[in-house]
Amino acid sequence: MALTLLAHVALARWMDASAYGQYNFAVTVAVVFAVIAQLGLDQAILTFLPRYVSVGLFHVVRDYLSFSLKVGVLFGGTLALLLAAMFPVFGVASMSDTEAWWTVLILPTGGILFLQQAFRAFKSFRLAQTFEQTVFPIGLLVVGVGLHCLNWLTFEALIAWHGAIAFIGCAVLAKGILKQVSNASTVSLPDHPVPRRSEWVKVGIPLAVASLMSLLLARADILVLGILRPAPELAAYAVAVRLSSVLILGLYAADMVVAPYISELYERRDFDRLRRTYWMGVCVAVLVAIPGALVLFAIPEFAFGLFGADFATDSTVLILLVTSRLVQAMFGPVGLLLTVTGNQNKYLAVLSGVSLAQIGALVYSAKLYGAVGVAAVMFIGTLAWSGILFFVAVTLFPWFPFGTRSPQNQPE
Repeated sequence: MALTLLAHVALARWMDASAYGQYNFAVTVAVVFAVIAQLGLDQAILTFLPRYVSVGLFHVVRDYLSFSLKVGVLFGGTLALLLAAMFPVFGVASMSDTEAWWTVLILPTGGILFLQQAFRAFKSFRLAQTFEQTVFPIGLLVVGVGLHCLNWLTFEALIAWHGAIAFIGCAVLAKGILKQVSNASTVSLPDHPVPRRSEWVKVGIPLAVASLMSLLLARADILVLGILRPAPELAAYAVAVRLSSVLILGLYAADMVVAPYISELYERRDFDRLRRTYWMGVCVAVLVAIPGALVLFAIPEFAFGLFGADFATDSTVLILLVTSRLVQAMFGPVGLLLTVTGNQNKYLAVLSGVSLAQIGALVYSAKLYGAVGVAAVMFIGTLAWSGILFFVAVTLFPWFPFGTRSPQNQPE
């Protein structure tokens, strides 16, 4: 996360505000549509693969990985072509002076998202994080330095190199996953029936919608501002988002680590350890978030100044976004808890309702109040969906959150 922040500080200082705003919008669009293209198979992997690995069904693991990657390439390519044709027709305020070829970024982005989830399912947390948190930002920084020295640091050049690094990352991560399963022995146990591909998709699609709703809750602000407001205003807001995102490093790390353990412990009905694992994740998230929040509350102008004079904006935007991150940290990985325990439909219902209401509010606020209004809506939305999901978890699980009820009453 620190390297990513450093790379964006450098890019923001070297690029003009419009180009930096366009870059943030393009990457956000790529991530959103990459999630759609996966059909939820990248999320369902945390449900299926730990179970297959625990009983030695590695031939099924290989089939799942192969099928999922083919689906991602097919749907990702289709969406990239459709978006490239649609953007010039509908018009986007911040992207009015760019070509739409950048939508091809959907393909490598989807591959990276899926392969990282695969490493999480294998509990290879360090490998899963190395590319995103170390290799990619270093590559982006090196490319930025080179383009800046050549005076070629434009939106088009940066997007092209971003895509190239992501494609290389896909190849490296895929090789690592193949190494995990290539030499593994296969065991077939009669009491572990293997779902068909249609069942994988059936489980994955609700997770895909839930993941999309979750992503829209987190990034709809960038999308709405990019569509309705000029690129320089979007760039200043994106800087505030980037600064506040540092606070959820602990929550992100907790998600990476506890996801497969929650699935495994739930399968074994070890609810006491599962509850302790959840609260360990919350503690990590809060301990990381609070010091960073205090710093940003105290010196918001200095934080904005790191990115350059062109990105100064109302400190209220940063304060609202930082408070939203604190709310996320305090509630912990409650959405993850619901999805990996088979309650993805309830998770989806909550996120769908809140995200649709939030998008409507974002459009209204962006038109009338700009970045400050958008930040206020993001804070209210984060408080709403985090609180509702926590309440749903309390009603579903007798052992959650503090183990005051009998775990024997946990529904199957």
